[in-house]
Amino acid sequence: LAYDWPGNVRELKNAIERGVVMGNGIEILSEDLPNLASNPKYPGMEVGLTLKEAIDSFKKEFITLNLKHTSGNRSLAAQTMCIQRTYLSRLISKYDLH
Repeated sequence: LAYDWPGNVRELKNAIERGVVMGNGIEILSEDLPNLASNPKYPGMEVGLTLKEAIDSFKKEFITLNLKHTSGNRSLAAQTMCIQRTYLSRLISKYDLH
């Protein structure tokens, strides 16, 4: 991965953790890693978004990551996020994450 890692070791650690969550469990591919050169550092952290849009963007990414990490198991994802499964189901519908 050709990236200068100007942040610090924590930035590298976060990228690797994301790769593990997004990966297939066998190996981390470049598409499993965040596009550090062009994407905002955190979901929803973009100039021009309203607070609601930024929060929605974060929630959508957070739910997606947790569902991928639990292989789509909604009960386990809800437990991991410390929310009710019914609330997770409503958020999945709201953000069209089917």
